[in-house]
Amino acid sequence: PDIGVKSGIKRTFGSIYVGVGGLMLDSKPNLLGMLQGAMTAPLGLRLHGAHWNEVPSMAGAASGLPLPPGKIAEAYASAHVVLGVTVEAQRQYGMINNRVFEALACGCILVSDHSPQLEDLFGEFLLFANDSAGVAAAITRVIDDPDWANHRRVAGRTAILRAHTWAHRVVDMLSFYHELRWEKGLHVPRFQVGFSPSTPTALAPGDSPRKRATRSRLLWVVSASLRSTSDYVFVVAHILGLL
Repeated sequence: PDIGVKSGIKRTFGSIYVGVGGLMLDSKPNLLGMLQGAMTAPLGLRLHGAHWNEVPSMAGAASGLPLPPGKIAEAYASAHVVLGVTVEAQRQYGMINNRVFEALACGCILVSDHSPQLEDLFGEFLLFANDSAGVAAAITRVIDDPDWANHRRVAGRTAILRAHTWAHRVVDMLSFYHELRWEKGLHVPRFQVGFSPSTPTALAPGDSPRKRATRSRLLWVVSASLRSTSDYVFVVAHILGLL
């Protein structure tokens, strides 16, 4: 479950942050202090993204170019900790940054500023710190206690694979679509596909029988082979083609 171990990538940095600097710091008021704390922690900080040359206080961090999507997991694996922060516009609506899901899915430890939504969903897997001292302390603990850290890495990745993959989101979105059509009295198309009796049907409490049945068929369509593909656009197109 730990991409760093499986790929042979060594954790050469204490922490890594992937994102834009410069004016973007205005929408992330906690970020600069968190990065400054990371620079004081063991093994230093690695930055990837544009406009960090416009931030004088980050001159001491190792910086790299913006990463193509296929290289993000490898970059995360090169550090003991991934740093994350919630944009204020997201925080106002209770949103969770995609970096949270990405880092946990890669088997990484994420140090993030706090939000109630993050604590409710992933509080047992994340480390929260809103200032430089808290970030430095979190990174130091991860480096000093590898057994404790690896346990959290495995637990976080397991939580993502259990309920937060792209395949899960496809099921949720299409189930929501069907529920809306049903509530509006519109025709709900039937699936012209087979149905496996072994399809899991124990879903969220409060699901209606129709919603439960719809999700069961969707879970069958999003098969194991599709769940493992990296082309999630194909997954959506494949499912929509069966509606």
